Amino acid sequence: METLLKVPLDESDAMLIGVDQLLNALPRDECITHLKNIIIATATAKNDLATCRWLEILKNIWVGDPPIGGVFSTVYNMWYERLDAFRKYLKDIFWEFPADISTASDSVAKSVLYKTKLWILGELIVLWDISYTKPSMEMFRFIIAAFGWQDREQKEKTAWEEKAVGRLVAEKTQKGILDLMRDFIPKREFEAGHLEFWMTQPFIPPAFLKILAHAWVRTADEITIARNFKRLSLFIYSCPELFSLEAQTALTHWSHDLGLLDLDIRRILTPWIKFELNKDRNGEITNITFVYPKYNEVLVKLKLREDISSDRAKEILYFLRKHFQAPPGVTPGSTVKLNILGKDIDLREEIKF
Repeated sequence: METLLKVPLDESDAMLIGVDQLLNALPRDECITHLKNIIIATATAKNDLATCRWLEILKNIWVGDPPIGGVFSTVYNMWYERLDAFRKYLKDIFWEFPADISTASDSVAKSVLYKTKLWILGELIVLWDISYTKPSMEMFRFIIAAFGWQDREQKEKTAWEEKAVGRLVAEKTQKGILDLMRDFIPKREFEAGHLEFWMTQPFIPPAFLKILAHAWVRTADEITIARNFKRLSLFIYSCPELFSLEAQTALTHWSHDLGLLDLDIRRILTPWIKFELNKDRNGEITNITFVYPKYNEVLVKLKLREDISSDRAKEILYFLRKHFQAPPGVTPGSTVKLNILGKDIDLREEIKF
């Protein structure tokens, strides 16, 4: 018969066999209680490998493997309730474990229960996802608290943030948490918009902001980056080591110029978009798009109905050019490229300001 710890009787240590047999004879709830006591004992003794292993065993006994079948089945709901209870236990037990330590003889702080703490955070980080729900927000702040970041201006604190006050976190532990975040974000398929939300949260550690900014740049397409020049500036300031001082100065100016150009383009094109693309009107223009090949250059494309003649297309191009050139115009130093497309029509014109 398979036991809880699955200890082979013919080759294991006598003590381990005895523990396995004793736990196997206990009712499930009583077994879980004893395992919790064992975990506290090994953690207090700062036995990292033993504590982590007993937590893995506790999860296996308490939660078990996810059932096969629909996620809305009764069996699945019961399993998820056990998983939720186990995660709550991990959130509480994390702060009962000894903090990292530093003595007068240590040049750097030493990590305590490093593997165990990273294992717990790895189990919990899945609660931080792309949604902006309360559990997701709480988990994000839990990770920040575990990282040891404390902002003096932060007045309202969660229970975990209160417990984190004055708690030492070694550099090795912090690096492990950052690595955990780097590995987790791609797996969770965060999109640029999701990352922007988390980047703008208050009291975020600079190291977290840097990871989110890196992920945002990898995730966002060129148009998103161009239209979110504020995020580009944020990336420059949060990751200065990636740029020389000259590049930082140039990028700051470019993001400012791009922002002004973007405001001009939207101011000019918005009336056209509202008027020409009105479905009730059946306008001559079926689509209007604009992209930024460069920080000071915009390409505006207009797609015409197929029955629009070449002469009429030239008139539309003329009126659009006048529309752009009318006061107050566009930011000096910018270039606007117009492209009118239709059936056998491809008109182009460049306007420099």
